[in-house]
Amino acid sequence: MSGPDLGKIVLTVGDWSPDGWIEHLRAHVGPDDLIFSDGKQAPPPDICDQVRYAIAWKTPDGFFGNFPNLKAVLSTGAGVDHLATRGDIPQGASIIRVIDPDLTGRVTAWTVMNVIAHHRQALGYLAAQKEAKWRPLPQSSAPDVRVGLMGYGELGQSAGAVLALLGYDCAGWARSPKPDAPINVFAGQAELEPFLRRTDILVCLLPLTEDTRGILNRDTFSKLAQDGITGGPFVINGGRGGHQVEADLLDALTDGTLLGASIDVFDEEPLPSDNPLWGAPNILITPHTAGMSAPEALVAGMVRNLIAFAEGRPVDALVDRSAGY
Repeated sequence: MSGPDLGKIVLTVGDWSPDGWIEHLRAHVGPDDLIFSDGKQAPPPDICDQVRYAIAWKTPDGFFGNFPNLKAVLSTGAGVDHLATRGDIPQGASIIRVIDPDLTGRVTAWTVMNVIAHHRQALGYLAAQKEAKWRPLPQSSAPDVRVGLMGYGELGQSAGAVLALLGYDCAGWARSPKPDAPINVFAGQAELEPFLRRTDILVCLLPLTEDTRGILNRDTFSKLAQDGITGGPFVINGGRGGHQVEADLLDALTDGTLLGASIDVFDEEPLPSDNPLWGAPNILITPHTAGMSAPEALVAGMVRNLIAFAEGRPVDALVDRSAGY
């Protein structure tokens, strides 16, 4: 490949199939420079010494410690919580997340689909269909529905733009103020409760950090709007399983604190068949597919980022390891 000498690159993608990643990376990386590992067994030591970069997803603890000259790790997925707090990535090495229109578009489509599903009572119609009942349900207009985007980065901004275009009354919540945002963005812990109080449908697209772990809990659910046109609140989580307290979510759906939920991510994946959330009322469960990473769409941009990093040029997708994203 043209550009700087990147040395050898190790690819490890957890339980994903590596075939597509290998195929598309080989269009950019020399066949002898791309090293695949299942993450359980490292390459031979002489190869490990030549590895400067890793492309990774959910790699077993300790794996990166095999590469003494590691300069950066690129995440193949939108989240970097599986990398940011690891002790086996040298402090001098960088973490680079993936930002790509394809991945952003997938998460946006999933988010919008679920907002509309709850707003337009799709679960009620599916239940009526199973009973072969013609059961018209009350319908409200999008501007009367208040959507709250918990997390207003790349994903939250994209989803908010589409939802606002459809007429939904959108607001965001972020760690710091966003004075130039096209919607009202609440900032920091002090403004979390006012944000929740005005929200009928809560969408979580936050990064997972120590500050956001467990944020979807009984206290959060109880503060969501009860006076809205929807008759009660809904929660949509396309972030990480660690954001939700599953017992609180189940209780809130069961006792009516929440009228419904859409959940794509869980603490344990695949979600065990005996997990009670499968049978919770008014829940839509998807198997961590809101933002599936497609190597055919992502690899070229990842390699461009890698070359820019190697050449010392700015990389927008660098992770702040102290912040966790």
